[in-house]
Amino acid sequence: MTLSEMIAQCFIYGDSFKNACVCVVFPEEDWVNRWARTNNVTGSFEELCNNAELRKVVLADMLRLATEKKLSSLEKPKETILWPELCSVENDMLTSTFKMKRNVTQKVFKP
Repeated sequence: MTLSEMIAQCFIYGDSFKNACVCVVFPEEDWVNRWARTNNVTGSFEELCNNAELRKVVLADMLRLATEKKLSSLEKPKETILWPELCSVENDMLTSTFKMKRNVTQKVFKP
């Protein structure tokens, strides 16, 4: 999914309480700001990440790529969460070897 110009990082999350996988997307801030200007949407980057129209645009592009790469329907996300903060070692979302930490889903899916 990082073949999309709008996505900086992403991961797919399988939640046992949901019927389908959820894709957590860390969008490219420059692309989001251009999209906002083009669509006359205002707000901070964090506010834009909560915009339903932006989520639809990102999901549509991900589904386009998934179809292009011939992914099965089980591999295609049905829901997308846009998260404004990139994963890094400093924010405790990556290990020192740059692997995703297990606690990332707890940060994104706050109870």
